[in-house]
Amino acid sequence: MGDRAKNLVLKRCYSFVLAFLVIFSNIGGAFPAYGAERPVIQISNGEELARIGQDPAYPMDGDYELTADIALGGNWTPLGGYMGIKGTCNPEEGNVFSGTFDGKGHVISGLDIRLEGGIAEGKYGQVGLFSVIGSNQAEKPAAVKNLIFSNVSVYVDFSNEFAAVGSLAGEANGYAQISNIAVVSGKLTVNPSKACDTVGAGGIIGECRSEDSVGNGNVFIMDCYNGADINSNGSTDFNYAGGIVGRIAQSACGAVTRCVNTGNVQYGGNDAYGIATGANSNAGFLATVSDCYFLDTAGISLTEGARGISEAEMSSGILWGGLAEGGWKAEKGCYPFPGFCFDSSAAGEIYLSQLSFDFAEGESTAGVRTSFGLPMQWGEIGVTWTSSNPSVLKVENGQAIAFPDAIGMNTVVVLTAESSSG
Repeated sequence: MGDRAKNLVLKRCYSFVLAFLVIFSNIGGAFPAYGAERPVIQISNGEELARIGQDPAYPMDGDYELTADIALGGNWTPLGGYMGIKGTCNPEEGNVFSGTFDGKGHVISGLDIRLEGGIAEGKYGQVGLFSVIGSNQAEKPAAVKNLIFSNVSVYVDFSNEFAAVGSLAGEANGYAQISNIAVVSGKLTVNPSKACDTVGAGGIIGECRSEDSVGNGNVFIMDCYNGADINSNGSTDFNYAGGIVGRIAQSACGAVTRCVNTGNVQYGGNDAYGIATGANSNAGFLATVSDCYFLDTAGISLTEGARGISEAEMSSGILWGGLAEGGWKAEKGCYPFPGFCFDSSAAGEIYLSQLSFDFAEGESTAGVRTSFGLPMQWGEIGVTWTSSNPSVLKVENGQAIAFPDAIGMNTVVVLTAESSSG
């Protein structure tokens, strides 16, 4: 499973790092109409993105759209902060995003969140790009769509209280519409010290637990893909980790539909849930999960609406159930994605991340003593390879040939693959 995490890619190049320590040192659903009545705020870089919730000109109830890909740098603080009230969807709370956000098919790469320490008594740690997405007003639902994440890195290890963690948001509550979100690659590590109660760790959303007066019936999560691995622990034995939503509590969502997860999901070192789980393993909270699929080696399921399928099926180029109705695209040899992702700068990563390597017995990217085979074809697309240091690792006739005697300790070589179409 770990080999899927080696796709460190920009545009149509596919790179991975060969560490020679061992051998040498010894990227849409319907949106509410009200957004069209207000001026849309355009976001073109990380600085502008970070102003949301911090600058009065960038309010948490504003309407936003991305105009460019964004490469984030440094430790990201969830928009509006990361401590809030359990299940809140009240726009008056500072960490609740109640506006609209249209990614326009752009990629946010390098989302890096690292949070440790204590949570204020009676609060939740609600962690993601956003903290909480939601609204308590039916006529003004919160909505986020058409957004791609690449190379997500989230590390949360709180010392007390509760945590809900996802790439997009810690929680989605009340009146909320999440559609066409893709997490292409990355890893979420949640509470490894087991000091905090993990109430939800998900590839897209940590938890849906709307306050009782509103309920989850108007939370819609549609056409989302997760390829990030999730490694979660917590202070209780309750397993609340899922490829799309970590936990659904109190009541079923309006819908969790047409979602795919290929990320490995674990809780406490064991397989967690491929798509979502319900509080206290209550399958009734998953009654509205439908047309969702996950790698059968990546997790388990409590509902027929989330089905595990094999690697061969996942990369067969076939769309199942209602995926086609949501604009999904499948090509043989590649996992299915929302169709707009194939037109984004993440397309190269999507296409080339499925390439596999023919290593000699006992060798891997962490230790190469001889040579290994390089895939020169992806479907009908030709692939060419170059080495950053041919005197150490030479590319020749479909092989990467290592020269261990040519270098000293801690040498790194990068191989780059490029498709014939660029």
